[in-house]
Amino acid sequence: MPVIVVRNSRGQATIETVVAVILLCLVCFGLLQVARLYTSQMIAHHTAFVMARSYVVGFNERIVQRAREVGSIGLSGDLEQPAVYANLSPARLGAIEPDLIEEFVSSPNYTLWYQYWDRVGSTVPVMGLEGLSDFQVRVHDYPLEMPMHRAYMNADSVNFGSQATLYNHAGYYLY
Repeated sequence: MPVIVVRNSRGQATIETVVAVILLCLVCFGLLQVARLYTSQMIAHHTAFVMARSYVVGFNERIVQRAREVGSIGLSGDLEQPAVYANLSPARLGAIEPDLIEEFVSSPNYTLWYQYWDRVGSTVPVMGLEGLSDFQVRVHDYPLEMPMHRAYMNADSVNFGSQATLYNHAGYYLY
């Protein structure tokens, strides 16, 4: 059978490859953004639980707020304070960060501040019916820092939150 050659199809494979790669990148970055947002939501759930647990076992409000801050470190971006550690490489910072967090939790005068901590808010615990305590964690203006996020999102940031409800047993033992 004779082979038919069409002379006007030069570059067709290149064009098809470029279109396919663009679509593949769009799908991959979309999946990565969904995974990142899902992980952020799970961190918010964990933060609400840690706050609630800290409160119901009898810790004071300062410790509960520190628990919120430590629980939300995964949502909080880069370390800004103490400034001496702000410019370290991620590997070096990761090696010393557990010690910084331990110092932050144990010392009321130690300052630790992350880039997005001011975007993570929480409610003050209120005693509900039958000793239940509700805790809410809200994250506002959480940045979408993925390439091509405008292809599937209308904004550069999102808001989300979580809630935890635990029974307050501390009153039976501490008062």
